[in-house]
Order: sequence, then C-alpha cells, then structure tokens
Amino acid sequence: MSARPYPEGPPIRDVAHARLLARFRAQLPPGVRFRTEVPLRQDRDQRAWDGEIQAADGTCKLEAETALRDLQATDRKIALKMADDRVERVILIVSDTRGNRRVLREHRELIRDRYALDTTAVMRAIRTGRIPERSGIAVL
Repeated sequence: MSARPYPEGPPIRDVAHARLLARFRAQLPPGVRFRTEVPLRQDRDQRAWDGEIQAADGTCKLEAETALRDLQATDRKIALKMADDRVERVILIVSDTRGNRRVLREHRELIRDRYALDTTAVMRAIRTGRIPERSGIAVL
C-alpha cells in the first residue's frame, strides 16, 4: 500500500497577492509582456521579483504588497534587490485598502525619492504601452 499526503486549501499560498498582480496585468495593453516570479540575475540568489513587464521602450520590475505593515522594511527589501540586480526602475503595486492608503498618506514622503511617480502617472504610461520614466507606486 502507498499513500501521499496532499495539503488542503488553496493551491496558491497568497491568493490576495496573486489577485493584486492579476489586477495590474488586466491594465496592460497588447504588446506588453508580463512575467511573474522573475529571478535576480545573480547565481545562487533565491530572491525573485514578483513580476516584470517588457514594452518596446524597456523593462521594469514589479513588487506587489497586499499590506504595508512596515514601509521602511518594504523599501529596504526592494532597494537591496535593485542594487543587487542592477535595476533602475521598479513599480511597487499596493492593494487599495483603507490601511494601505493610510500608511501612504501618512508616510509617502519617506519613500518619494525612490518611488517618485504616483498611481496616475504610473498607470498612464502603462496603459499606453510604455514603461514609466521613473519608479513609482500604483495603488490598485
């Protein structure tokens, strides 16, 4: 006799995270390539970007956060990945929740230098099939 255990529950560990990325992907026009779980270029580095978009004018990495509990830790994590992977532009995609809006309203200026563009500017570029000229935050 042989048996194998299969855990119950959803097959994706973080369904909210996957849904956030799906909302972003739905905004992309034809011709913009979208990938998830994009490994850093360094050998033996287990980290990955949550996503990447490729358009005619370039490539941009994506990080998705469903709950901004520690904005400084999130910023530091992304800054380290940017440095280690030699990335210039990142879009931080944040779930549109009351708590996240409050954190950004109260602390947005702490990360303004790294993420200069807000949702309107980021999504305007994305919807026209372009990569935003700078890093930014998109609340979706």
